[in-house]
Amino acid sequence: MSTTGTALKKGADQALHRLLQSMAGAMAETLRTLADHPVQIIPGAPGVAATEALIGRLPGPVVVVRGTLDKDYAGHTLRIVFPVAEAATLSGYLMMTPEQVVAERRKKGTIESEDLEAFREVANTLCSCMEGVLRAHLGDGVGLRLQDHTLITPPADPDALLGNTDQLVLPFALTLAEHPAAPCLLAVDSAVAIRWNGKPLTAETEGATEESDEEIPQAPIRGKLAAYVCETETAHIVRRSCRRVGLEFDRRTRTEIPHPAAHKEQIVLIEIPAGEDKRFDWSKRLKSFHESIHVVLLLHYPSRQRVVQGFMTQADAILGVPVQEKLLSQKLTSILDSLVKPKAE
Repeated sequence: MSTTGTALKKGADQALHRLLQSMAGAMAETLRTLADHPVQIIPGAPGVAATEALIGRLPGPVVVVRGTLDKDYAGHTLRIVFPVAEAATLSGYLMMTPEQVVAERRKKGTIESEDLEAFREVANTLCSCMEGVLRAHLGDGVGLRLQDHTLITPPADPDALLGNTDQLVLPFALTLAEHPAAPCLLAVDSAVAIRWNGKPLTAETEGATEESDEEIPQAPIRGKLAAYVCETETAHIVRRSCRRVGLEFDRRTRTEIPHPAAHKEQIVLIEIPAGEDKRFDWSKRLKSFHESIHVVLLLHYPSRQRVVQGFMTQADAILGVPVQEKLLSQKLTSILDSLVKPKAE
């Protein structure tokens, strides 16, 4: 389910790209839990496409899940599009339908009414999952709830279920159990995607340039932040936030493990990529060592399970990667404003 349209401007979509990667990872984890079968999602290259182009590239009948964005993004929509065979398969797995029956329904290329009805639970859970990812990345100013899920057969879309404005589209290949990979997509109004990215997405929308580090006023130093980060872009964002809020920035090496005694009266920021859950233990040790140590976690693929895992470490703030500089600065300022002198030992 490739899309035509405008490719994203090289180098301008890093924040959005990481957010989309997190959404894809969380979606795979959610579907894996619902289906109780192996699920793999491989994201493609995102791009901006007009609705007409989007409809024209759909391979056949699809089930469209529409989620309504609210709060700071009220009036906009997020969509997830599945070929009918994949929607029917997910519904069948949810209802524990025998594999032979699932295979027969896939071969038909249609979806039965009971399967479409059962798919509502899949749609609702996906919207809840996506809301968790968005809040981890963007804060509490975003919400998402299921509006509906509907079968459409392109090129007909009489109710404009796929919208009537340009869309930021993330194509992805979905593999369910042993079935062949199928083309699916996630789409959101391009105006929303630009806000999520924090800068224009394409050369056509290029406008204001980002401030250089030197152009950001250095606030009076109020404390120190030790950054155990993994990616250069993350370090860049954290460094800029520290400059804005008045923190001395101390980047540690990729392989270094925090020594709690070295971080009393400091903020420790820990980036946690997928597969490196040992870093949650770092947070737990730091928080249990001394009350003057404050911990900020930056989670890749911030699923509900990983966010809960972060909360269990008693971290002071948990955000998703890619993290918006403004949101990180707000969290760091809040921590600085709450600091009290540690009790005498």
